[in-house]
Amino acid sequence: MARLVDAGTVTELATQEYHGIDHNYRRAFKNLLRLCLQQLLHRRHVFWQHRVRLFCFGPREEGQRKRQEAWTGKRSAKRVVFQRFPKRDAPNETYYCKHLAFRTAFHVFDSQWFASIKPEWFFSFDGYRQLAWGPEKVDTLKRIEKNQTVFNHVKFVTHFLRWQPHPDLFQSASVYPFMTFEPLTTLHGLPQLNDNAWRSGEEESTQKKLVDPEGIIPLELT
Repeated sequence: MARLVDAGTVTELATQEYHGIDHNYRRAFKNLLRLCLQQLLHRRHVFWQHRVRLFCFGPREEGQRKRQEAWTGKRSAKRVVFQRFPKRDAPNETYYCKHLAFRTAFHVFDSQWFASIKPEWFFSFDGYRQLAWGPEKVDTLKRIEKNQTVFNHVKFVTHFLRWQPHPDLFQSASVYPFMTFEPLTTLHGLPQLNDNAWRSGEEESTQKKLVDPEGIIPLELT
């Protein structure tokens, strides 16, 4: 970079000084945050699907059939985030792939930046490119998912975003230095829905507490 720019002409700005100029600068700063997130997640085999504006979990290695990620909620568990399904008449060929995915948006409240998370699904035919009838499969999944299931997706993605590798005595960890995430936060003062009335037609055993499916995580920018 020093070969391209004269260091004496560089003026260092705090983030507030930049995005606080006007809405155009704030929009540019949000785009910069998304690009930082893309870089952070690319290192962890989560790719950005520009056409559908999604971050999608992909395989960690070529030909991987199932990818699981360990995480800790109320207890330690593993979550399947990518799975390849073979053709029935040709087991060595891929029929389709199912990816856990999520959308993000960035917000600033009282000079504090937050990232919102909305869990999604994505279906590909080769581990990356969208399956033609994938949106129909997503609609089917969403119709059967409960609010608690969606909230568990939010908690898992939060855990995944907050994870940082720990260096040991033999090798240094590849820590992304420009963006870190704090724990999931709760927004107070929002209207609440009576979930029992909302889902009165369901079996009592299937009724669960309603949770806002869009999680909000404070951002720490460095």
